[in-house]
Amino acid sequence: MTMRKGKNHQDDDPWGLYGMMDRLGLGDSFSGDMADGSADWTGKLGLSGLTVRALRSLGRGAAGLLEAENIPVAETRMLSVPDGNRSIPVRLYRGFGATVDAPLVVYFHGGGFVAGSIDTHDGLTRRLANAGKAVVLSVDYRLAPEHPWPAALEDAMAVALRARHRAKAHGANPESLILAGDSAGGTIAAVLARLMAETGKSPAGQMLFYPATDLTRARLFREMRGGLGALERRGIDAFRQMVIGTDGDLSDPNFSPLFAPDLSILPPSYILAAGRDPLKEEVDDYHDRLKAAGVPVHYKCWPKQPHGFLGFGRVMKDVEPALDHAGQWMAGIC
Repeated sequence: MTMRKGKNHQDDDPWGLYGMMDRLGLGDSFSGDMADGSADWTGKLGLSGLTVRALRSLGRGAAGLLEAENIPVAETRMLSVPDGNRSIPVRLYRGFGATVDAPLVVYFHGGGFVAGSIDTHDGLTRRLANAGKAVVLSVDYRLAPEHPWPAALEDAMAVALRARHRAKAHGANPESLILAGDSAGGTIAAVLARLMAETGKSPAGQMLFYPATDLTRARLFREMRGGLGALERRGIDAFRQMVIGTDGDLSDPNFSPLFAPDLSILPPSYILAAGRDPLKEEVDDYHDRLKAAGVPVHYKCWPKQPHGFLGFGRVMKDVEPALDHAGQWMAGIC
């Protein structure tokens, strides 16, 4: 494995990223030299020099290490949501105790818009279905850079509208539609909730786990308070180019939900924050704006946890109580 010059291995890797890469056979994917954000999407994203392919592989492997497999639920099956000449893969989970009027949660996984999948978040969505006695639809939306923004948002909209229409067929209540997601998936949920509300099709609620709400700050790439280590400015530039293009506007409210001029139309909201998360400031700012706009909002911070901790169910004891807390909120609004 290539090491960074002038860096101590342990100091530069407080969460064991390099060791995990070794165990997953990804050591050769690391480079101490950052790429220049070229159009070649296999170039370095900026997360400790990982390529996009390696980042996706790391996410799949980390999910296997950090979360239990095949957590029992009452039912799980694959669905396919038609959208023009293509279809969007969706995985349905029915939690134990879910009735015919169960909450219907459309869930968008995290991964910075370039990584993650319904498989990397399988444990989280299973736990959420059980915690909320809900039907959860986990969306395998298109990823950048192969499919730049707003492809992910378009997939999200197609599934959300179809889910409400088909809710009773899934054994769920169409009036209890909740849009949910973590990190980048939380961004998608927040943007979509506002867009649906603007057209008179507001969901019953939005449930956001440490969402990225202001992409202009790019905090995930500038500083990591208790995260995976420092991430470079070139990573921000590569991220911008891969996700929304060189001319993309990071302050567009349809990408950074904090910039929406009017949040008062949003439904009741649940905001989960992590105390050791570099995104916590923008999560808190979004919560404050919701509250100021008169939106019923429930905020819960887990002070000792890092960004992404809900996917660490095998090693983090706060995961189950955190999702139970979210499930209780669901029961209260549905």
